[in-house]
Amino acid sequence: MIILSLFITSNKVFLLLNNNGKFLNEVFPFYPFFQSNYDLEFLINSYLKSLSLESSNVSVIPISTIFNYEVFGKKSNYLSIELNNKNDFLYIYFDNLTFYSVENASTTSFGFTNRSDNFISNRSVYSCNKFNGDLEEVVYFSKAINKPYCSTFQRVVLGGDYFNNAEIPNEFKLNLITELLEKGFYEIYIDQDNAYPNFLNFRNNTSVPLKSIDFQKFCYLLSSDKPVEMLLESKSTQKYLNLKINETYFLHINQEELKFKYKSKLFKNKEILLNSKFPGIFFDFRTIMEKKSNLGIENLRRVLLSIEQNNDYSSL
Repeated sequence: MIILSLFITSNKVFLLLNNNGKFLNEVFPFYPFFQSNYDLEFLINSYLKSLSLESSNVSVIPISTIFNYEVFGKKSNYLSIELNNKNDFLYIYFDNLTFYSVENASTTSFGFTNRSDNFISNRSVYSCNKFNGDLEEVVYFSKAINKPYCSTFQRVVLGGDYFNNAEIPNEFKLNLITELLEKGFYEIYIDQDNAYPNFLNFRNNTSVPLKSIDFQKFCYLLSSDKPVEMLLESKSTQKYLNLKINETYFLHINQEELKFKYKSKLFKNKEILLNSKFPGIFFDFRTIMEKKSNLGIENLRRVLLSIEQNNDYSSL
């Protein structure tokens, strides 16, 4: 049986085709604001013909962020509906129009001004333009995060055009991640191919056997607005960490076996064996007010300074 899952976003369509047990991934530019379901069907037909397949022989299951598309007579499910099926990690999808989470499946209205609306839309439509390092984009995304998530999951996976765009520096992404997540110790992963929504679509709506997805390891994050006692242990040394409120610090992991212990009034005593495949740990002890001050610009500079001072700018 041939099954095609489509994930429709604000500027792309991600395709996952299962042809009798063999999977193929493809991604094409597609702008729902300017194109119709007929354009999407033409794109799919062209893709299938390149594989010597006909749409009449393919079962299509569309999924979308906010666009109510009907493809070959099949209505799209929303990503928010698919995410209601719990998993062993928190999944956050964040692009220029939508904001979804496993724990809080919803669409956030960003409420931008006309100027910032145009800025984000142009960035999406003209995505071939390279990121020029302007803080303006980070500021607009920062404004969209009205309330951070305090997750019960330690593993957090981030998807969406912003986080899997290789042109955007990792430290810019890190600053937004610290605004998304509140109080906790997290393993941060990136859904680098936006693969999880189509994976979910297959898992929830078909009986096709699936292998788990290997997400990209990004970094560890310890976020707190209260004092935390921290201890790092290797085979031969111990190192106590003492950070003040509103300080940030990035510690590069350069040893294969490293234990991290921490405790505070906010957290239970915990001991973790750190995975050296993660580049490091980012400690963020800023309060919410501090993170939001000056629309995030000063805080981003502080994050960059923290990374640069620890000589870990290139390793993140």
